[in-house]
Amino acid sequence: MHIDIAGNVINSIAMECIDGSIERHRFSSGVRYILRSYSDGSEVHVIGKNNMIFIEIWDMNKYAFPLVVLKYRASSMDVLSAVYTACYAHELLQGKISEEHAEALI
Repeated sequence: MHIDIAGNVINSIAMECIDGSIERHRFSSGVRYILRSYSDGSEVHVIGKNNMIFIEIWDMNKYAFPLVVLKYRASSMDVLSAVYTACYAHELLQGKISEEHAEALI
């Protein structure tokens, strides 16, 4: 179940906010999808493991660790809400949203 949800999440992020290529890595207890942006050096990793979904946002040009990690229980997550949150965090980290605009949205 978490594998299907992770796939839906990464595909939705790719359709909504990040133009890039997707890789899939399967392992014994789950899956990791990596969406590499064509334009800004960022990556979004979606990991499905043990009924959990993790969304990591990386800036590979600057840091060797994820800047944002979102955690959801696969059985109760709202995919669209998770996608919106991930896209918002990505745009904020890339400087596409001003601090004033970010404060107004909170």
